[in-house]
Amino acid sequence: MGLPAHLAPLMGAHFLVTLDRAQRRQWLERIEAVEQAQWIAEAVDPLEKQLLAQPAAFRQIKEAGVIGSLYGLGIASLWMGWLIPLYAFGHGFGWWSAAFLLPVPFALSAARRSWQRAALSTMRQRMRRHRNVGALRRSFTSGFGFGFLLVFLQALLTWFMTPAPTLGQELLIDLWHATLGGLLSGTLSTVLAPMIGRSPGNEPGALVPRDET
Repeated sequence: MGLPAHLAPLMGAHFLVTLDRAQRRQWLERIEAVEQAQWIAEAVDPLEKQLLAQPAAFRQIKEAGVIGSLYGLGIASLWMGWLIPLYAFGHGFGWWSAAFLLPVPFALSAARRSWQRAALSTMRQRMRRHRNVGALRRSFTSGFGFGFLLVFLQALLTWFMTPAPTLGQELLIDLWHATLGGLLSGTLSTVLAPMIGRSPGNEPGALVPRDET
């Protein structure tokens, strides 16, 4: 799902040069319409297709991806604020320790998709008259996935700096650290459960029932 990655930088550059807000708004609306059509075409579940056809629901799903991934980045920044200086000064690798930032875009992209899927699945449950069933679990899972993936990829990089005696030991240590990172990130991410469990706006004719609590 999604459009070519180079579109956003090109649009940003155009806006910086022209400061044309109207043109930028028009492009964003067109891109959103194309993305929405792609999501609907790729969805298999009829209920998901109905949800994705709602502009409010589609925007909320996209927002969940952005907010969830940025929240995870905030958590990860605490970890990286310790990891990078440790390898830069403690182990003497200097600027090479900036390599730990390389996995961040990939982990953020995976987290965004995971949070979007979590929001869509929770909305689908609400359409079936369940109250936020699975919102807490899906929030934990999305947060765990981000934390595990990021820490595991960063831990793999340590093999080139401070390797374990064997490759097997290195992988076991990396998996252990990634699991701890995932558990921490997943636990802290459960605070976002209300975000993915809420009704998508209050538009007339909305398919998703409003929360009765």
